[in-house]
Amino acid sequence: MTWHEISITVPFEYVDPISYLFDRYGHGMSMEVLGANEVLLRTYLPSTSRQRLAHIEVGVKLVGILQPLGELLVDSLDDDEDWQNAWKSHFNLLKLGRHLVIKPSWIDYQPEPEDRVIDLDPGLAFGTGYHPTTYTCLEVLERLVHPGAAVLDLGTGSGILTIAAIKLGAGEVLALDT
Repeated sequence: MTWHEISITVPFEYVDPISYLFDRYGHGMSMEVLGANEVLLRTYLPSTSRQRLAHIEVGVKLVGILQPLGELLVDSLDDDEDWQNAWKSHFNLLKLGRHLVIKPSWIDYQPEPEDRVIDLDPGLAFGTGYHPTTYTCLEVLERLVHPGAAVLDLGTGSGILTIAAIKLGAGEVLALDT
C-alpha cells in the first residue's frame, strides 16, 4: 500500500484547527516550528483514503478564508520508507524560557546544571511543547512557579505542564483530565 504525507505551513494561531483536521482524518501527526510565527504540520494517509483527504482539503479551505495558509501538499512516500518512524526526525530538543528543556527520548543530551529536562515521547501536537498554547504556558510556568507553590493543571492531556511544574519546584500539583 502506498502512503501519502500531507503537510501545510500555518501561522501559530491556526495550529489548533488544522491539527484537529489532521488528528481526526489523518494517521499520526507531527509539528515543526519553522520560525517566529510558522509551524509545519504533517500527517499521513493511505493513497486509498480519498474521502479523508477530501475532509482535510475542505477544512483547510474553510480556515483559509479567515487567514491565508500555506499550500496543502500531498507527497507520495517511498514504499520502502519507514514512515511510521519518519516523523521522529521532525522533533528536536526544545529549549523554552531560561531553563526548561523538552527532550524526546531518542535524543542524547547532556543538560546544563540549571536545566529542568522533561523527557517526553512526542505524539500529537498537543502536549509536546511545540504547540503555541503549551509553549506559552510552559514559559509562564517558569516565571510563576516557585518552590512549594500549589499548581492546578486542568485539562492535563500529556501531563507536560504538570511535569514542568514539579521540575520547577512546585510543592503540590493537582492534575485533572476527563
